[in-house]
Amino acid sequence: RLRIGNTGSHITLAELAEEYLIRHSRPHKKTWKEDERRINKYILPGLGERQIGTISRIEIVRLLTDITANKTPTEANRVHEILRTIFYKAVEWEYIDHNPCTRIKRNKETKRERYLTEEEFPRFVEALEQEQSPFIKGAIWLLTLTGLRRSECLSLQWENVNLKRGELYVPETKSGQSLTLPISRIAIGKLREVPRTKSPYVFISGATGPHLVCIKRAWFRICNRAGIKNLRLHDLRRT
Repeated sequence: RLRIGNTGSHITLAELAEEYLIRHSRPHKKTWKEDERRINKYILPGLGERQIGTISRIEIVRLLTDITANKTPTEANRVHEILRTIFYKAVEWEYIDHNPCTRIKRNKETKRERYLTEEEFPRFVEALEQEQSPFIKGAIWLLTLTGLRRSECLSLQWENVNLKRGELYVPETKSGQSLTLPISRIAIGKLREVPRTKSPYVFISGATGPHLVCIKRAWFRICNRAGIKNLRLHDLRRT
């Protein structure tokens, strides 16, 4: 067990958060990078140096209220979930005997209904076809035509693409299950336009490099070119 120089309730929240990432989040959660990002952005600046035994429920409520006001209610809920689990682990690891995150009411979340409209679609296609990188273009086409999650699409390998049968194989989805996905003739055609390289990945960031990871700049560029506002990459799953 990592004590990182202190024991029990005297360890700081920063030390506890590090232990949470090492022992729980990274080994067990596919979204551990989001945990790490939110911990560094929201939790550590105000509470990181505090000893965990001194942190009260009202202080956590204030933090979540600030995030709700300055960011979004949904983001505050995600931070709440992380903090609640961090302190739950602290109880499980016998650092403290109670969780200060209990009895804190979650924000009400409004389901997002944004998608690419029939009016926007021709402009989107025109803007997408102007993109210079065949890998970025192919990735966004596949996201549009299949409903794959971004990570599933960008990490796709050629060995899991069967163009003759019109199928993609995803070894592990967000739920932890594998998936065989039938794809349309249009999607097959768009995949045939993606250059084959020495890399095992379909959508690469260099001549033989690793697969694409972040395509936000390209996405904003395409949306600006098309004159489309308030459309996220994830919204393509509902298109």
